[in-house]
Amino acid sequence: VISDYLLIFGFWKIPALWLTGSALASLIQYVAATIIAAIIIKFSKQYKPHTNNTIIHPINPSNVIRLLKLSIPVVIGKGMLALAVLWLGKMIAFGGEDTLSSSEILRNIERWALVCGLAFAQVVTFVVSNNIGAHNPEGAKKNLSKVMFISILLTLVAMIFINLNLDLFTT
Repeated sequence: VISDYLLIFGFWKIPALWLTGSALASLIQYVAATIIAAIIIKFSKQYKPHTNNTIIHPINPSNVIRLLKLSIPVVIGKGMLALAVLWLGKMIAFGGEDTLSSSEILRNIERWALVCGLAFAQVVTFVVSNNIGAHNPEGAKKNLSKVMFISILLTLVAMIFINLNLDLFTT
């Protein structure tokens, strides 16, 4: 969440990178999550029987192909969302410069408000899928409720901040 705010909107001496910042923040988040997950898997006694003292296993081409086939709907969905944003921008551009700048302000407000929720969605995906994979549905329910509570709380705080400091987005 911190990398999103710092790299997208820029603070202190960090310049606002907008779309590039969003991509870099996502990269930082995924790398950090991967490193944390690898450390947990490698050094946790709970996962010791499953790792055989190594994290890297031989890659099975049939599993890679199966995973690629499973990811096709996700790629299509994300691509359609990206195209929808481009299409919407093109349609709004017909309204003139004022309409386009107003739309950009609303989009920035939306990004600020939803960054917490998006970050916690990644956490939910990782934690709950691990609970389900470990055949622990009760743990999944508990973790889901905790993460949802924190996500709603932080999103609410972001919305209150936005409403108190609306001039930040219009200047």
